[in-house]
Amino acid sequence: MLESGEKVDPKKWVRKQHERHIKNGFRWLDSDATSRYYKKFMDSNRDTTSQIRLSGELMKIYGVTEVEAINILHGRNIGDYINKYERIKNRTPVNTKKINEELKYDV
Repeated sequence: MLESGEKVDPKKWVRKQHERHIKNGFRWLDSDATSRYYKKFMDSNRDTTSQIRLSGELMKIYGVTEVEAINILHGRNIGDYINKYERIKNRTPVNTKKINEELKYDV
């Protein structure tokens, strides 16, 4: 867990995530997988039981977080998650300096 104000090294983070993914035998998330699970959820009763079952499958097979799995089932942020896991697969860190500069607001 990070302490307040502690910096994350993007290269180390992406390397650790890649190692975790490989170690656990997770498949790489892609648009086919997200489309398939979204369709499964839409074709189900869309109830809590279906959501729990399908999100559990996504977490177990693809190594996504619980929030990511639920969002995928509901069709939210899918492109962001595909991009995230593609970056992890290719060990491409996010340029956090650029992101931090873009997030600065003129007040």
